Amino acid sequence: MAQSEADPPNARSQWNPGKVTALIGYLYHHCAQHADSGNLRMATYNMAAITISKSTRWP
Repeated sequence: MAQSEADPPNARSQWNPGKVTALIGYLYHHCAQHADSGNLRMATYNMAAITISKSTRWP
């Protein structure tokens, strides 16, 4: 299946308060893992996504 068939261009993520809280908490606790530019590294965002997916219920 092609990417365009799986994800329509107007598809959006469904965030509930628990997911938002988990993301903010993860980023807060891992803020020392920033790159030289002051932004978080892509690996930090990827680990946040993995952690949130394991710890929260998705609709």
